[in-house]
Amino acid sequence: MTRNRLLIWIILILLATNIATVVSVMVNSGRMNADRRARGSEMADARVMFFRENLQLSESQMSEFTKLNLKFGQVAGPITGELDRLRRNMIIELSNEKPDLEKVEKITEEIGSLHKQLKQATTKYYLGLKGVCNPDQQELLKEIFMVMSDPSGDLNSIRRGQMGPGGPGQGQGRNMRRPGRGIEGRGF
Repeated sequence: MTRNRLLIWIILILLATNIATVVSVMVNSGRMNADRRARGSEMADARVMFFRENLQLSESQMSEFTKLNLKFGQVAGPITGELDRLRRNMIIELSNEKPDLEKVEKITEEIGSLHKQLKQATTKYYLGLKGVCNPDQQELLKEIFMVMSDPSGDLNSIRRGQMGPGGPGQGQGRNMRRPGRGIEGRGF
């Protein structure tokens, strides 16, 4: 009889722990979404300023970049938020004692579809930006996006001459004024 009681207590403790974990994830995801919205406009402004500084954009180019950036943010922001939600749901499902693999498969398909939409939006964004740039700016824009597409990319690598047509060591040596990546690389 005492063994059964012990097993019941263990099961109750594990159940309470699982419930607390799920509630914690749900509460924190709400906070993260609010924080992301607040940071979203700051990041958009930082992205435009980053391009302005590093591509040496004229006022008319800045106007176009700002418009393109706004359109991109309106498309990419909700997609990124939905991707985060789906990833959390997948982890929650996988952490279940007996995960529903059909549900996980459906989530992965949704993630794949959203990634495709995000890459299509990024393509439009890049081509729009490229269309505003002169040939020299287009080359630097390409280098910036190449670094951004690398998860470990460092925008200072362009300044150090590690990017460019010939590969490492063949860059243009342009001065990237910000430390580290400079801007958030999501969506690129």
